Amino acid sequence: MSWREFTQRNIEDSWTAYINADASLQETCHTLQDKRLHILPVLDRNSNQVVDILTHARIFRFVYTRLQALQGRHREWLEQLLDMTAFELGIGTYSNILTFNYSSTVASAANAFFEKKISYLPIVDENGGLVDLYNRSEILQYYFESLDLAMNITIYDAIHARRKTRPHLPVCKKTSSLKEVFDIFRETRLHRVFFVDEMKRIVGVISLRDIFHAFL
Repeated sequence: MSWREFTQRNIEDSWTAYINADASLQETCHTLQDKRLHILPVLDRNSNQVVDILTHARIFRFVYTRLQALQGRHREWLEQLLDMTAFELGIGTYSNILTFNYSSTVASAANAFFEKKISYLPIVDENGGLVDLYNRSEILQYYFESLDLAMNITIYDAIHARRKTRPHLPVCKKTSSLKEVFDIFRETRLHRVFFVDEMKRIVGVISLRDIFHAFL
């Protein structure tokens, strides 16, 4: 995949749909899910202008914050639900999880981003332990900053061409409660959280898309 192909596919992937400003929250969520979008422009039909950009993360934080205000039996139901684990509820993926290592090429990562419709790739070491996350937007940043970067360079070289430090990686265990998982999503800009074992090997992953699918 060339830089031209990557950027063109990214633009097409991001702007293939929109939602009207007067659409319901449920309709907005279904549009994000059904079209497997990462972002959804909000269009004001009177001015024909984009007035906002919605994502799974923004909607999740809005809804989760509102749920904290529930009272009475609705509050009790919510607390019981949040005490359960994502694994118990069957939310997420727990087998055949795609991983990369630092020696993988940027080109292979670019293909995975579009074939799998994901925004983050887990980077593991030689023992399978999670050491980093590679974000689709990082590839675009390299391109738009006009860095002399070929698609066949390694992910390690691409990451360290502009990063100075390794980011903190919020993770969970399969025994973590749904509340713990939700709190990570609320406090970070991540769209997926990985479950790891005691050796930091990936044993599962849950995305905001998984959560929307489970509760819509």
